[in-house]
Amino acid sequence: VRRFLTFADEWKDYMCKLEDYVNIIEEQGLENMVVEGKPGGRIYRNLCDELLYDRHFRRFSRVRIFLSATLQPANLIQRWGLKESTTSVIRLHSGWDPERSPIVLKRTANFKYSNINAAMEDAVRDIDKILKDHPNERGVIHTTSYDILNYIKEHCKEAGRLVPYQGTSEKVKLIKGLSELPKNAVIIGPSLTQGVDLHNDLARFSIIVKLSYPNIGAALWRKRFQRKRFIYWAEAANVLEQAAGRATRHIADQSVTYVLDDRADKFIKQPSTRKYFSDEFLSRIAVGKV
Repeated sequence: VRRFLTFADEWKDYMCKLEDYVNIIEEQGLENMVVEGKPGGRIYRNLCDELLYDRHFRRFSRVRIFLSATLQPANLIQRWGLKESTTSVIRLHSGWDPERSPIVLKRTANFKYSNINAAMEDAVRDIDKILKDHPNERGVIHTTSYDILNYIKEHCKEAGRLVPYQGTSEKVKLIKGLSELPKNAVIIGPSLTQGVDLHNDLARFSIIVKLSYPNIGAALWRKRFQRKRFIYWAEAANVLEQAAGRATRHIADQSVTYVLDDRADKFIKQPSTRKYFSDEFLSRIAVGKV
């Protein structure tokens, strides 16, 4: 009976989603449907977030409150088709001192595609310097891929301090045992930007090697890049802000974050992308300015 009920619930969800997609095609045509081939089948995605928001959220309430430390109001208002006349943005300051968690834009390396090899050489040189400046402290290095992780491991003079992982299971095991690592250990990997709590002595510094843009090899992100590029920029901003928040976790905590990608300065300051960062993130950059 239990197996049957589980199957029935899954089948109901499948049919409801199928009905949604049929309605989307009828109302807006095929241009808002994104089909991505996967082993064993296909994944159907909807490019129009506003339509899904109307159908599954807006009509069920007169007042809606959305809460997040990285809410990105400018992104959601445009993405969900919210009316600015009936939408209020309330910003609450945490009270945390930005002096305790400065973000330093190092402008170390130009990570444009044609310069990636030279950029990695420049990045490794600066990583060595930063690690020497924090000889007896734990830290974290955010990479955007295992290729970057492996390059740093192979070329960094301080490689003996690095604690890498391969895959989700190794990462989970590593995070659970953080307090048992040596006092100068530095965890390194491509998926440490969210869900990682490096409070107090678990990390006193962070290194963000390069900006993390969504993968346009994926059908959904390729379509968003072509037709709704603001979502693409907002996601890159969100990942950067999340990465910079891993090592300062409460009001009395402290750490310093280094961003090596020299594209970050322009990305953060230009009006079209600056609006996707919180005021507190921007205040931390002002403190860490070099």
